Amino acid sequence: MSDKRIFLSLRSLSTALPLLIAILALAALGLSYTGAWFAPGDSLAVGRPNLIVVVTLMALWLWWVRAVKLALMCLLAGGISAGILATYYLPAPPSGGPVTLYQKNLLHTAWPRTPLADEILASGADIVTLQEVSVHNRRYMKRLFDAYPAQIICPFRAGFDVAILSRYPAISGTAGCGQNDGLALMQVALPDGQRLWIAALHLYWPWPYSQPEQLVRLLPRLAALEGPIVLAGDFNMVPWGASVARIAKASGTQRIGRAHDTYPNFRPLLSLPIDHVLLPKGSQGRTEMRPLHGSDHHGLFVEFALP
Repeated sequence: MSDKRIFLSLRSLSTALPLLIAILALAALGLSYTGAWFAPGDSLAVGRPNLIVVVTLMALWLWWVRAVKLALMCLLAGGISAGILATYYLPAPPSGGPVTLYQKNLLHTAWPRTPLADEILASGADIVTLQEVSVHNRRYMKRLFDAYPAQIICPFRAGFDVAILSRYPAISGTAGCGQNDGLALMQVALPDGQRLWIAALHLYWPWPYSQPEQLVRLLPRLAALEGPIVLAGDFNMVPWGASVARIAKASGTQRIGRAHDTYPNFRPLLSLPIDHVLLPKGSQGRTEMRPLHGSDHHGLFVEFALP
């Protein structure tokens, strides 16, 4: 092959390659908004920050190879998506309230548990929601469980039980576990006489894992509850994912606080704010991320006031 043909081939490749990558990245970014109808869309939503970076970098490459229209499309899509994403990380206005909750995925294999038990007890939380409650964790955190008079522990996968602990008295007959679906429920009586549902949740990872099927079972149960609901847990989904929005809609709740990168195992390549607290619409509150203390998830401490 002559030098001229080699040059033309390389020039054609340098133009075609960014076009192909940009089209694929734009398609993936668009699909990341389709989780409510297309299960893989929520899996792509987990990587949306990375897709925004790729799309933006491709805009620069496309501009350099003079594919101006596609470059502008990439800039527009990346800019709009980045703006939407930023709203989840903006600091929330300072607020609090009389009710406190500590949310934590314990990590079923971690030990010793004394520092974490001390951390939760020292927080003074009125309500504690826990995931990955194993026999091991219950043994080493016995005094934490003993400190809360109202509690329910629901079986999930082996060593992955879900629990609610409460200083407030439970309403008789309201505690329930379902059928190994990662949800624990208990209605409590607040000091002012108001009744409040507490839900602790542990979702599977999104598609190709079982989160979509799990939601089919969970959403009707949440929608059937009467009265205000506080729902906290390890959602294994970022706050901009469709599954979080579907849960909030079914339960009449809203996320509280800015997004916290509660699962740091993939830093700095991937940010995973996957632990959330949802409060009844109109509630005021603030969230604070707490240390790992031997777990692979950060805890969340929440102070809130109901509407």
